[in-house]
Amino acid sequence: MEVDIICCCSYMRMSPERFEHLHSMVEASLTKRCWNRTPISSRERLAVTLRYLAAGESQVRSQLKMLVLQLCYSQ
Repeated sequence: MEVDIICCCSYMRMSPERFEHLHSMVEASLTKRCWNRTPISSRERLAVTLRYLAAGESQVRSQLKMLVLQLCYSQ
């Protein structure tokens, strides 16, 4: 999944290159194995975590905003 430049800059406030660099450093810790369903990707986990830490919002509000980010990724 390629990181969208506009969504990355406005939503996570960092360049796609910086996001990818950070992701490469923590990918192993964020990757989960699941046998009965497909887990969310390590990139999605990182995006949610960064946004949560940056905004200081509740988890419910962050989840709703994550839906917007997923729409950006799917286009």
